[in-house]
Amino acid sequence: MNIKLDGSFIDEKTMVEKYRGYSSKALDYLWTTHWVKEGIMPNFEDGAEELRKAADTLRFSCEKIFVAAGGCILASVKAVLGSCENDGRIIFLGDSISPAEYGEIIKTVKGFSLGMIAISCKEEPVEQIAAFSIARDIIKNLYGMQEFEKRIVIITGKNGVFLPQIASEGTSKLRLLSEDAEEDTAISTEMLIFPIAAAGINPTVFLRNFKEILTSTMWDLDGDRYSLFLAEAAKKHGRCEDIIFWQREFSGIANWICALHRKLGINSKAVYAPGELTATRKGASQTHLFCEEENLDVITPIFPGASMEGTLSHLVKERQELLYRENKNARFKITIERFDVEAIAQLMTFLQISNEISRYILKKS
Repeated sequence: MNIKLDGSFIDEKTMVEKYRGYSSKALDYLWTTHWVKEGIMPNFEDGAEELRKAADTLRFSCEKIFVAAGGCILASVKAVLGSCENDGRIIFLGDSISPAEYGEIIKTVKGFSLGMIAISCKEEPVEQIAAFSIARDIIKNLYGMQEFEKRIVIITGKNGVFLPQIASEGTSKLRLLSEDAEEDTAISTEMLIFPIAAAGINPTVFLRNFKEILTSTMWDLDGDRYSLFLAEAAKKHGRCEDIIFWQREFSGIANWICALHRKLGINSKAVYAPGELTATRKGASQTHLFCEEENLDVITPIFPGASMEGTLSHLVKERQELLYRENKNARFKITIERFDVEAIAQLMTFLQISNEISRYILKKS
């Protein structure tokens, strides 16, 4: 497993006593849900091959692909593509209605062959409807009706409103979600897997590592400690949480965590250290994210505060360890070995399960 958990600075004994029994009941409940039951099936990841072929059909005919989504879905796709190597094909839409931003996007895609993946599992907000409509109009004007439907894939379910209506017109390819699909538990569904496959990421590898965390023995040991920590954050610490990260690759994941945790009633904020550390909040709980092995490193000259090892990666490691050890807030650290598909899939699975355990505890306690 690529994840290390450090709860050295939480009152573990008190939390375990306070929530005694709730975690096991939460896990029992989760193991009855569709996304978990499906994920632990013996041949679960085998279905990714069909999905990959479908994504490749779009990928190989489009140099740039719009992903029009919103909320946790869009955040999860940004999280994976921001932390794993991909072909840079995806352009994100759905969380803005800024004319200036759309103007820049339109300039960026000029001269490229285009496609779109639109995703929803609930009623779509106006910014997502605008994103889809603008992108569809661009594609339609470029290729006409004959090519139009080949270049647009809609992934939606019964709880969507706008996209199911558009799909019923038959002018796009439709991929239906299960009836109980939700954006908070979407990372093993086509809502995430299809767009990352279209970006060139191996969906089988992602789902295999999703399954590894689902079936890990950590949940029988102390894998719930972060969930208890979150439950406490939702009740105490001013209901505030700072997600502190030192490596740019974590930016999307930090924002995705914030989107999940806010639904628990936690005022979560992403903090990119060291520059934004002055924005951390006194009394807020802290989730620290760190990766042990950088994909790129820089040798540094001697300067005040430089690492004795002479590299930026060692300087980052020293600084994050110092902050984690010496600051006074309630805090929990999650470390991965490297930025790759295996580690990111495991990290996101752990975070999704933890979020759902916390949700159960908060509802029942």
